[in-house]
Amino acid sequence: MKQPSLETTRVILRPLHADDAARIQSLVNHPAIADMTAQIPYPYPQGLAASWISTQTNNWAKGTGVVYGVVLKEENTLIGVVSVQKLNTGLPELGYWLGTEYWGKGYATEAARCLCEFAFRRLDTMCIFACHLTRNSSSGNVLKKLGFCCLGSTEERVKKSQKIEMISNYILKIDSLKGAHPLRF
Repeated sequence: MKQPSLETTRVILRPLHADDAARIQSLVNHPAIADMTAQIPYPYPQGLAASWISTQTNNWAKGTGVVYGVVLKEENTLIGVVSVQKLNTGLPELGYWLGTEYWGKGYATEAARCLCEFAFRRLDTMCIFACHLTRNSSSGNVLKKLGFCCLGSTEERVKKSQKIEMISNYILKIDSLKGAHPLRF
């Protein structure tokens, strides 16, 4: 089955393409994004977006993960990425980031809700794990709005910086997703 595009009221989730690399590079190359994520470096190395996209496109075919570009419907503008990785492990993991100019507008919640609903309905997922840097309370708010339950926090060494950070861990069970809407794909 081909990876479908998904649609909400304001955004379209669509598979990433090689020609998205320049846009992703420009959005993600921001110190605030790197500061609020455990894996995205700053400065974001030239060519990393293209390399990353090329490794992600096979995840759908292998059944290990699904990555979507988050596109504003009205403007047809790519504003970030949402994904569910580790689909084959029994504990899939939600991840997302948006360009800073799109923060605080509900797009992350809308995109993540849509992808979680898709994972539950179409990918035989029973629960989804998510985590965030504890100091990134906005990301925690997104997860809480979706119905994720906080499992607590742990100290972990962040790979990109080798710093010890507090990480808040969450889980969402299939019957706990809040605000689900009929999907169109």
